[in-house]
Amino acid sequence: MDSVGLEIVNAFHEVMGFEYVPVITSGNDYPYHVRNSKHYENKALDFRLKDLLYEERKSVVEIAQKKLDGRARVLWERGEAEHLHVELLD
Repeated sequence: MDSVGLEIVNAFHEVMGFEYVPVITSGNDYPYHVRNSKHYENKALDFRLKDLLYEERKSVVEIAQKKLDGRARVLWERGEAEHLHVELLD
């Protein structure tokens, strides 16, 4: 997950600049995820998106998906607890 997390940080910096500090909002924090979540295997992280404009969010997600294609799943989870979810592929 270390290199995957760094790729996500890189995606944020490409869009927001190097002054922006991405925030991990979730790792392995029982019991806040669905049963069998990759979070519980230390194979998933969530990043804050709520402080970005819509176009910035979209760009971060697209860049992250390209960077991690074939290595990890990148999901823009929307709704009340909107965030960027990243999990290692099996």
